[in-house]
Amino acid sequence: MQIMSCYTVCLNKNVKSAGSDKQLPRTFRYIRKPRPYIRQNNSPFLVFILALLLVLLNTPHISYAFRFSGIASIDAPEIQELLKKVDKDTLVLININDTIITPKSKMFRYNNNFYRTFIEDLYAISSYHSAAETAIANIWTQRQMMLVEPNWPAFITQLKATGAMVFGFVKIPPACKLVKDFEEWQHNQIQQFKINFTSKINGKEIIKFDPTDFKSPSFYKGIIFTNAPTKAYILREFIEITRIEPLKIIIFENTKQELKEIDKFLTTVNVDYFAIEYTAAAQILGSPKAEVGKFQIKTVTNSGKWLEDEVAEAIVFPNVDTIHNKN
Repeated sequence: MQIMSCYTVCLNKNVKSAGSDKQLPRTFRYIRKPRPYIRQNNSPFLVFILALLLVLLNTPHISYAFRFSGIASIDAPEIQELLKKVDKDTLVLININDTIITPKSKMFRYNNNFYRTFIEDLYAISSYHSAAETAIANIWTQRQMMLVEPNWPAFITQLKATGAMVFGFVKIPPACKLVKDFEEWQHNQIQQFKINFTSKINGKEIIKFDPTDFKSPSFYKGIIFTNAPTKAYILREFIEITRIEPLKIIIFENTKQELKEIDKFLTTVNVDYFAIEYTAAAQILGSPKAEVGKFQIKTVTNSGKWLEDEVAEAIVFPNVDTIHNKN
């Protein structure tokens, strides 16, 4: 007779994550992989020991995952139903930019906007145009923002009331290395909208992933900051460093590729997770006027000053009647 289990339970206290000297929390030591076949031994004592071990170890919890695609509101029935599952053993991660807040300017709208990628275009020329990278940093710090949905502050408060840990997630644009104390600046910006995440973890408000490297990812008063290629890598590091052991993870993200990378990581650990592809920012209507958009880009590149739509329009079209005729 042969015995095979679909799951191997790693209980050795010295279990380490691949490629790391750090130990994973106990919750994350259940790694899904085939157990080698064990051939039957005729020794009754060995059979007894094997049976006893199986009873003591029990069967590990089998994780499950749900992906919610194209969710355009946190008031959606799927999200309201998900709220019932949130408790003190839940970790909630919410992307900040283009999920909680988004720029007011039509230059950043998704629909019918030929200027949508203008920041990426600035990055492309930054290697030979020294003002481009500075322009990107100026745009980030000077543009006015708004809530994607007005009920985000109340929604986050509701999540925290369950005892869940609720953190923000920010991928730092390379150009924002020019912004002094970018983490503090981003935290102050989000607080203007009454967004209050769980401010501490393990009693600390500020944690550097690598204290010897000032550029390393960090946790700052409820927000996880990273300049890594994917957030999945930082999520793994964050869990290892803080030693938290959530039974459920909920992620709000507006980028499909980020969700795919996070999926790959979370399917290797023993945790239930719910991935929400949040598309509300992409539903906001509006597109910039060609002349105005061109003037905004030229101004911020040449002078370092970002002009909001109304200001730029008043300069490009000084006659109010002309503005109306252009609409």
